[in-house]
Amino acid sequence: MSSAELAIERSLYVGNALGAILYGVQLTLCCQSVYFLCKGAPASRKRNISLIVYSLILALFVAIGLAANFVFGQLTWIDRRNVPGGPAEFFGENVNSWYNTFGTSGGYAGIFLGDALMLYRCYTITGCNLWLTIPPAILFLGSTALGIVSIIASAAPNAFLLEGRPAQFGTAWTSLSVGFNIIVTIIICVKLYLAYRRLRAIASPEYADIYTGAAAILIESAFPYAFFGIIFSILYGLNNVSSLAFAIVWIAFTGISPQLIILRVARGTAWSKNTISNAPESSMKFREHSNMLEHGSDSTVNNTNLNRVMSK
Repeated sequence: MSSAELAIERSLYVGNALGAILYGVQLTLCCQSVYFLCKGAPASRKRNISLIVYSLILALFVAIGLAANFVFGQLTWIDRRNVPGGPAEFFGENVNSWYNTFGTSGGYAGIFLGDALMLYRCYTITGCNLWLTIPPAILFLGSTALGIVSIIASAAPNAFLLEGRPAQFGTAWTSLSVGFNIIVTIIICVKLYLAYRRLRAIASPEYADIYTGAAAILIESAFPYAFFGIIFSILYGLNNVSSLAFAIVWIAFTGISPQLIILRVARGTAWSKNTISNAPESSMKFREHSNMLEHGSDSTVNNTNLNRVMSK
């Protein structure tokens, strides 16, 4: 067995192990989300049902991708290890088999759902600003189209994701998909950071931290999803076999990151258009600069007035 073949097998083995662990995390988050959504207010029943269905479908798609990898690994290293040429030969001849193509389709579908939720959250957090949402929406549509083309190309006879046309289409797809995630992550991080600074002026630090603190920004922006997507995209563009492991981890985070957001929505701690208007009233006294010089008088600003200033 050559060193290149050994590296591919190690990458798949490590990726499958990490993918199984991360999928367990996703299932735990999914169960928690469903629990809190079922206990939600009757007024939010329609939204909660939609989120429950979304969570279950997302978990199913990620499971399909992981299950295909597990089946392929079992066939390669256990059931068919004694075929002529060994596991490496079996891998090369069956990498584009129907169950691998089916698993790849499940992984791509999970990425599509994760990106769709991120696009919606970007639209919500930016205050329904179309000018900020249209650029990532264009990237989203482009990555979706290229993802479908990549699946078709990788299913061709003797095709391999790291070689030839499948690699070319795959590189273009990952570039658009990761570019989409980077842009959306930056937009959400900036908007939440600005909101954090404003929210601290009208509410307690504890309230501001819940909706716009460091943890909230990392979860709402799906930073881990974008981070592992960048690593995978770089390695995939270099035709590095380690990209196989990072692809599995990246797909796992397409389920974890959206599920974390849904859990925040279910618990009522996710950012919404009413987060600022629903902030607990907090009056504060400050000394205006001009009055301090002339009269030294104090001025009290309440939550409603500050909201009017922020809306301008």
